[in-house]
Amino acid sequence: MYREAGLEPPTSYNELLTCNQVLDKYDNKGRLTHAGTTLATTKGGSWNVIHWATILKAHGGELISADGTKAAFNSAEGLEATKVYTKLAHANFIEDAFTLERSAMEWNGPWTKAFYLQNNPNLEFQAIVPLKGSARQVTAMYAWFWVVNSKSTSAQKEWSWKFLQYISNDDNYLDMAMDIGFISFRKAHYEDPRYVSDEWIKTYGEALENADIYYAKVPGWEKIDTAIGQELERLVVGEVTPEDMLANAEKRVNAILAELD
Repeated sequence: MYREAGLEPPTSYNELLTCNQVLDKYDNKGRLTHAGTTLATTKGGSWNVIHWATILKAHGGELISADGTKAAFNSAEGLEATKVYTKLAHANFIEDAFTLERSAMEWNGPWTKAFYLQNNPNLEFQAIVPLKGSARQVTAMYAWFWVVNSKSTSAQKEWSWKFLQYISNDDNYLDMAMDIGFISFRKAHYEDPRYVSDEWIKTYGEALENADIYYAKVPGWEKIDTAIGQELERLVVGEVTPEDMLANAEKRVNAILAELD
């Protein structure tokens, strides 16, 4: 979609918004039919909070104060970021719009490579490094782990460990990393030409150089995440303004932090 519009992939939020002026298409009733960008609009999986937090950090904002006692996002930087998020998230738009070639950009994890290939083999796509905001270049990230339940039976623990050892050895994990597209934790893979030459994996590796954990390191983060996510949902459907969203979320977050103090 970028190539057909004669556009280069953006490197900053200003460039992204300029591209979207060309890529956003509407029908004669003013309904969006093609979007330059589609960010998550719902709380499911914390994705709307992750996307908004990425823009917030890129524009110099922070989630929680340094002492962990109050919300810090209701600021000039937070308002600037929230206005940008509002332009990139579209309520009631086509599900899987990117895969259906109705959205020119979405933000997602490296595992989506396999999803794209499976669901639209003709889709032309690439990963790009995090965008630059008015303050810095950053992407929000989180980590995941495999765990074995300590309360399992001895046999279950044994077979769980055998499975992890099998799936995470050099050969099997390389195959899975290449097929799915995620960053490997195996040192041997960084000397394998198939792995280091993969442009998708290479780009996500570069993104890690500008990665910041999306959540604040305070007790009860899940409650805070839910409060912010719900207010972002209200924002996207037009129920509140960016100013109201920040004020409402700030009030809710401060109340949660006060309970935890």
